[in-house]
Amino acid sequence: VKALDTINVREGPSVDDDSVGEIDKGEMLVVFKKSANGKWWKVNCLEEDIFDACFISADKAKTRLVPME
Repeated sequence: VKALDTINVREGPSVDDDSVGEIDKGEMLVVFKKSANGKWWKVNCLEEDIFDACFISADKAKTRLVPME
């Protein structure tokens, strides 16, 4: 998934979950799956020693799913 803007990376699929960092516009992360409600992408974490997986918004204004090259 590609970030279309600078967005928060969270430890859970909610704005109520803590932010563990951010990714900048143009950065790409590997997606594991989409949350049950379709609002969040489960992705690899920026700091692997913190959590197994993190979440970023699946809002089409903030992220876009792109094929791996």
